[in-house]
Parts: sequence; structure tokens; C-alpha cells
Amino acid sequence: MAPNTLTELLKLPSGDRAELAMALWASLDDASRGTELALTPERITEGGVVLLAHVLRLLVTLIGVGLTAREIDEIWPIGSSAAFKARRTQEP
Repeated sequence: MAPNTLTELLKLPSGDRAELAMALWASLDDASRGTELALTPERITEGGVVLLAHVLRLLVTLIGVGLTAREIDEIWPIGSSAAFKARRTQEP
């Protein structure tokens, strides 16, 4: 799957993504369902980045930008939350 395709799929509402996943699963035969997906290091990294982005988005939604930025600073004190800090200064 091309990276752009994955990006477009992630833009779909979660309900639509779930329906698509279920439809794709139902379309597989038993032999295909047992086949392992070969993951390259690049795809594993991409999956980790996507997962982290979703977790951060959820944190911002639940606890706000400011507290999320402070938590990130605690975990990654090297200034990795610069984007959060910039956004926090722009909030009303």
C-alpha cells in the first residue's frame, strides 16, 4: 500500500475505517486469513509514528495542549514538544 493511500484512509471517520476493515476481513478466504503479513522495518516505523500521533491527539483532546506538552517534556526533555509549545502560545 502506498503511503499516500494510508494517509487518505486515516482521514476517514473511525466508523468508516472499521466497516472497511470488517469488509476486507470478510472478503478473505481461510488460507489468506492465516497468512502472515511481511512487515519491513520502514512499515513498522510508520505504524509506530501513526500510533503515537493518535495517542497524542487523544491526550490533547482529553487533557488539553498545555498538560500534554508538560507530560511530553517529562518523557522527552530535549524539547521535542516545541510544536505543542508554539501552539499553546497561539491559543486564546
